Amino acid sequence: MPAGLCHSLFLSEFDIDRGSVLRHRYPEGSLAAIRDDWFAEHQIPEGAHNRVSDETVGFLQRSEATPLYFLNLVSTRRDKSVRRGAIVKALGVATPCQHLSVFRAPLILALDRYFDSKDGEEEVLRSLFAALNGLDTTTMPRPLGSARALMWRGVTDGSLLLSASSAQLEHCPGTHVWPAEVVLDGLPVKVSFPLYTTPDEVLNLETPALTTLCQTLGPEATMRVFNAIVAGERVMFVGHQHSAQEVSYMVLAAAAMVSPPLSGMIMSRVYPYANLTDMAFLEARGFVAGVTNPVFEGNPKWWDLCVVLNLQERTATVVSAEEKAREKARKAGRREAAAGERPEDSREEQRRSDLAFAHRVLAGIRGGLGEDWVRSQFRTLTWLLVDLCGDEEPSLPGVGGGQWDRLRALNALRLAAFRASPGAAAAIARRRNPWAAQAPEGGADGGDEEGAEGAGGLISGLGGSALRHGVRRLALGGTAGDAETARIFTALVALASGPAAESALQVLLTLLPEADGGLTVLSAGLLHGSRTVRDDAAAVLRKLRTFQSTAPAVASLNPLFLDMLQ
Repeated sequence: MPAGLCHSLFLSEFDIDRGSVLRHRYPEGSLAAIRDDWFAEHQIPEGAHNRVSDETVGFLQRSEATPLYFLNLVSTRRDKSVRRGAIVKALGVATPCQHLSVFRAPLILALDRYFDSKDGEEEVLRSLFAALNGLDTTTMPRPLGSARALMWRGVTDGSLLLSASSAQLEHCPGTHVWPAEVVLDGLPVKVSFPLYTTPDEVLNLETPALTTLCQTLGPEATMRVFNAIVAGERVMFVGHQHSAQEVSYMVLAAAAMVSPPLSGMIMSRVYPYANLTDMAFLEARGFVAGVTNPVFEGNPKWWDLCVVLNLQERTATVVSAEEKAREKARKAGRREAAAGERPEDSREEQRRSDLAFAHRVLAGIRGGLGEDWVRSQFRTLTWLLVDLCGDEEPSLPGVGGGQWDRLRALNALRLAAFRASPGAAAAIARRRNPWAAQAPEGGADGGDEEGAEGAGGLISGLGGSALRHGVRRLALGGTAGDAETARIFTALVALASGPAAESALQVLLTLLPEADGGLTVLSAGLLHGSRTVRDDAAAVLRKLRTFQSTAPAVASLNPLFLDMLQ
């Protein structure tokens, strides 16, 4: 992330005679390639005058080396002295930082100041620009990909961070966030940067968007949306008479179902708020977009799956383009067969499996489990699809047989669509080399497993893909026989005893599924019928406990397992 938090600021207003108008770019000439009317229409969403506040999220310079995130806040003040009875203004920030929640409070304060003070508009923008860029982010820790994955599993320590100086470590000992302060017009505003998020994670965990999406859609519709995104279909969220913020959050929540693992999705496929003034997003392959104009719902040629929201009643209607066509034909008195329709029984088993998954997620929500748990469920499911695609090489030891083959058969249709979807090939390649996550961003290419050897890779036949597959076999339970289980644990002991043991164990932790209790997968070996497996499982867990960066994972185990390690 570049040191400057704020790339540029944009101020728009609604003019009763001219409509939405961009008043200022600051600094002048910023992002000159983007039209004034694009900012105006995205900053003043449809129906903004009917709401006290609103918010839009967007992404700029998507294909450039430094893409930008865009957060825009809208404020409406009732004023009987003006036509239409309201003044609508919007202030947006373009930033290279994905932590958009950091900017919300400063933007609110600046927008209020613009409404209430007699200072010139330029002065308000200049002051905010200086305040945001006055925050020195050079001391903010830069966790590696593996460190972020470990944070999701409750493991955090300064030793997990990639440091340019010792000062970085001082700011993040045993915490998931980096606290800071923005001083705006002499007023300190406390902010915090989540360190565990990837560039695709725009909404922080305090915003339970995916939880809300699952509750709104229900089990079957939730999985229809998930499968459509996995397959690279065009998904449109329509929220007529909803705020742009509500629709945007549902789009970002849908993206969070699969990204990560599908990195880069935000910039290539996600359009949280779109409108009729800029239809270029329709050309994006496999887009996920949000709109508030019902015109989009009535044009099924623009989408493959449409989600019509009714968030006030926590309901939604999900319809495919084929279903829409059949409905139109039925009303016209004729019958049309759906294109590409397959026999029901070919999908029924996958449908039952999907419903069981969705019901489990909703039960967890009702039981009080939070947004982080919900996201971890979908991450694990998406990683399973990646693994099923990546483990097709017959030369890998131990691949195939039992439940693993059944999983492939169960997901056959979904896997075929997933392989051809945007981002799938890159995710599969990265997963084949788990050690790539130990390198700085952009410093490793996820497709070369041979690079793992220097980090404790090809040990006892369990490097790269085979390590990942072995962990997955253990996690699924029952897919590995006693002999294979013993072989996997023996190799894990060798991994934990190598010259780069701490780094290798960090990688091992990142491969453990978030949704299944992490180390529970390994600690189950303590209860195995084989004495050898029990001893090897204990040896691996004890080795994890010896390193400062991995010990917290062991400390979070069930007390029963901890007693067995004494």
